[in-house]
Amino acid sequence: MSNTTLCNCPSVNLNFPRHANCTLIVAKEGELHVAWMQKSFASFDIVHSQKNENNWSVPIQVTNSARKSMFPSMAIDSSGMPHLVWMEGREERFDIFYSRWNGSRWSKPSNISRTRGASQRPKIVIDSSGIVHVLWYDNTDDFFSLWHIQRSSGQWTDSANTGLVKCHTTHDPDLTLAPGLAVDTDGALHVVWVDIDGVRQQLFHSQWNGTAWSKRDKLTTSSHRPTELSLAADTSNHLYLVWFDRDDVWFTKSSVDGWLEPMLVSQNSALPDIHIDASEEVHLTWTKGGEILYGRIKGDALSGPVSISRRNEKCAAPSISTDAAGKPHIVWMDAGTLHSGIHYRCRLATDPR
Repeated sequence: MSNTTLCNCPSVNLNFPRHANCTLIVAKEGELHVAWMQKSFASFDIVHSQKNENNWSVPIQVTNSARKSMFPSMAIDSSGMPHLVWMEGREERFDIFYSRWNGSRWSKPSNISRTRGASQRPKIVIDSSGIVHVLWYDNTDDFFSLWHIQRSSGQWTDSANTGLVKCHTTHDPDLTLAPGLAVDTDGALHVVWVDIDGVRQQLFHSQWNGTAWSKRDKLTTSSHRPTELSLAADTSNHLYLVWFDRDDVWFTKSSVDGWLEPMLVSQNSALPDIHIDASEEVHLTWTKGGEILYGRIKGDALSGPVSISRRNEKCAAPSISTDAAGKPHIVWMDAGTLHSGIHYRCRLATDPR
């Protein structure tokens, strides 16, 4: 793989201190967009850069607020323009904000949650009809619930034109883990989240059919404390999920008979991300011992993994996407003293598969 560091463009180490939580997407013609949260004085801002051919743009701030802007999530529309959501606020009071890139600048951030509670850890996807879906946790009702809103024809609403939809109420008052969100080729929205079932935390799945959410179904019976979920769908509408549970990374996928038994991907590992390319090949990235690893799922086995970061560094928060040729692109944060910044790698044609 080729390795660059995103800030001294065109070679990609962004070289800004205190970066975290990157999100990467590949747009039309292989254009890359990456957004991350960056320490700015006593707060955090959301920053964006894009790559055309061999050059990365000078990073620009999406936000410029005295409040903390954190945990960005990004999706691409059919015209190749990225849409971005994040949580913004102070202390325990956060809202969900949205902005769209028009090719040269970001739109003015708009508050799309406006609830009484703390809105946290948003995820965004765009379906084949161009409808933007955003989902997050909110504790307006004391317990954290999943909330969903969609944007169609420039308006934020739900199918009943009532505004926000509460998807599912959890049974954990302290649950603030990011849900997994994906949309299939039929436009159905899928969410996977963590909730307490009896005394244990478990993974659950529900589907939005355009008017209502399905009854939740349990994915696993063996999880201890699942977190950091990443969900993806292939062109055949199969779902793929990776997550971090205690000290290990796990993987499962859906089938006609339900969800398969979870497969251990890597021990003593964390912060996984998953992407499915157009040929339905499964690409994974995660952290282990301060390194960034990359692997692929073939059938019921893991191919690889290989380390794509420098050894003995403090790497975390990888995000993966693929281009039209199926080539993976990965970004991550490095908090090491020698190579601090947002780093980027892609697989070259000469790399072993």
